[in-house]
Formats: sequence, C-alpha cells, structure tokens
Amino acid sequence: MSTDPKDLPDRIDIQNPLDVRHWAAELVCRRDDIRAAVDACGPDVPGVREFIRDVQAGRDQTKPHVRAQEMTAAAIARGKLGIKGA
Repeated sequence: MSTDPKDLPDRIDIQNPLDVRHWAAELVCRRDDIRAAVDACGPDVPGVREFIRDVQAGRDQTKPHVRAQEMTAAAIARGKLGIKGA
C-alpha cells in the first residue's frame, strides 16, 4: 500500500504523518486540527473540510447535537431529505 496522500484523496489517514501534513497544508490549519477533525467527524475529507471551516469561522463544534440539527435543517431546506419545509 502506498503512503502517498494522493492515492486516497477522499480519506485522511491520521496514522500517516505525510497524510496529516498534506491535509494540514491543503486546509491551511495545524496538524493537531486535522487529528481533532478526524476524531470528531471521521476520515472523509469533505466532513473534515467542513469541520475545519466551521471551527475557523468560530462555530461551536463541541455540541454535535446542535450541528446535526443544523445539517438536518439545511438538508430539508435543500429538499435532500424528501421532507417539505414549513
């Protein structure tokens, strides 16, 4: 298995220092931020990217139930859940 981060561009392997360094540079954050984001939302890059963006924007990521409610409301508003908004 290759250790090049480009081989799995949609997942972050926090056990691979090169991968962590690559994504920290890509997302303009600290390596510890990448590790925290993966711990919080999993290794998929889109989720990590959103988590980092939210943290940088000052949104509180310590209350996952609030984040889940926000994401559900946004999905409903976009019509992604098949539920009509009020």
